[in-house]
Amino acid sequence: MSDNDLPWLKHTKLFRSPIDGWKKVFADKERLLYPKGSIIIKQGIAVEKLSYIFTGTVEYSKVDEEGNEVLIDVLGANNLFMIAPLFTGIPPLGSFTAVEDTVTASISILEMKNLMKSDFNLTEELLYDLSMKSNNHIKRLQKHYAYKVDHRIIETLCALADQQGMRLFINQQNLAELADTTRVTVSKLFRDLKSENIIRPIYGGIIIQDYSRLKSWQKHI
Repeated sequence: MSDNDLPWLKHTKLFRSPIDGWKKVFADKERLLYPKGSIIIKQGIAVEKLSYIFTGTVEYSKVDEEGNEVLIDVLGANNLFMIAPLFTGIPPLGSFTAVEDTVTASISILEMKNLMKSDFNLTEELLYDLSMKSNNHIKRLQKHYAYKVDHRIIETLCALADQQGMRLFINQQNLAELADTTRVTVSKLFRDLKSENIIRPIYGGIIIQDYSRLKSWQKHI
């Protein structure tokens, strides 16, 4: 499944190659490996750096006022994260966690601002790429609401499988939030998929037993 196949959960590739354009600022920065499951930034922590994902996947989530964990986004390679403080000075709303072994590099907010002041081309490229990402996000949302809800759930499962493999550690509530639906709707679909031996529940997630049938299932829902 390509990135264009999934209109809402985006493993967005903003750039043309690993070190082209303005992201060359990360080329000589120290690269850190975050093992699967490790927390990169905790919710509420003041952030003074901008980070870039070379390889791996990062989950952006927050704990709401009622104590529920809410999944905000899933970011793959070639994505920036913790970008809000660069423009607003406000820390991120939630936490960033490595979904798989993930390699990142960071630059301080102050250093990035100084580079932007001194290099107009860098600033232009940065703003262009961010605007493209924003426009693509709007288009994905428009397509997203045109999909039947079961279709969205299936597409989301397939995209997660493409990124993480057939063993998915995601609960029904988080999946529902990714597909913009309810946990009850996900639960009903899971019962159907389980009865067809397409998925099998495990502790903390599911195993996709028949990926081909899962993809084809959306053709007749």
